[in-house]
Amino acid sequence: MPDVSQLRPKEQDGLLSYLLLRQWGRPRLRAVLGAGAALVVPAVWLCLASGPDPGDHRPTVVCSDESGTKLTADLDADGRLDEIRDPHRSGDATVVFSRATTAVEVRVGEARTVWQKARSALVPDTATRGAFGDFDGDGYLDLALFHSRRDVGDSTASHLPVHELRYGPLARDLSGSRTRHIDVARASFVSDARATDENHDGRAELQVFQSVGDGGLGRYTGRHTEDGLTLGDEPVDYTGTAGPDDLPSGWRDFGICVYPTA
Repeated sequence: MPDVSQLRPKEQDGLLSYLLLRQWGRPRLRAVLGAGAALVVPAVWLCLASGPDPGDHRPTVVCSDESGTKLTADLDADGRLDEIRDPHRSGDATVVFSRATTAVEVRVGEARTVWQKARSALVPDTATRGAFGDFDGDGYLDLALFHSRRDVGDSTASHLPVHELRYGPLARDLSGSRTRHIDVARASFVSDARATDENHDGRAELQVFQSVGDGGLGRYTGRHTEDGLTLGDEPVDYTGTAGPDDLPSGWRDFGICVYPTA
């Protein structure tokens, strides 16, 4: 038998294949290789799905600008205040994470996991919406995340694979410290998602505007309990697809930021 160490790489591969086939036979070799692939795939998946961990700084101030379109908070608990920008108050927000010398921007549309993106890769005309608020009242901002398909003509499309609550503090890829499904009654398009605190009890309410067909939107309200976050079975009111601009104030409920003056 030739000395393997003296062979070139291609020759080594060929000899190794020959020896494996001779030792185990082709069916058994396939099983061995399949087992190897089964070990490699989860390792690759873990690398792709894992994100940076949040910090452990205690909760800090959460406040809004006058327009209710910019929210200031330490989203990732690293001791630095970050900014969430949602100029249209639709849930298509951008998070600006503060750093010592620079800033990192992450859009809500990028928050889905690799697996969640794969599930909707072939589904046309989808959109991601997210609402930031302290839904469980622990002082950290959470993210209520939705991914759904827009209406097909006047008919609703039943495709809502992502409806989950990511508990804060959040990492820089907007993954949560833990995640739980949001109970929903409909699987139609989520046009807008917003967080409010209308009764000022320190626990945000979730306001979700979902398609009800024929160009209309229903506003569904959700509150966090020991069983998680659940949206109501029936809409509390309706609006047109032009946008729920006059419906609730949103982040202004959390308090207006007051900046020190010179």
